[in-house]
Amino acid sequence: MTIQAVHQAIQMQQQAQVAQMMQSQYMSYAQLPVQSIHYDVYPAGLSRINGQ
Repeated sequence: MTIQAVHQAIQMQQQAQVAQMMQSQYMSYAQLPVQSIHYDVYPAGLSRINGQ
């Protein structure tokens, strides 16, 4: 294997790890109850905007 091939393999592996992390984060967000997002996060953002 050339150095370039090794480098490419490492890069592909890193990209796969990042994609996996993003996917698992997205899955955990998707599993949150919709109500907690609606009542806790959303109004907090609105009140911050209105406060200014």
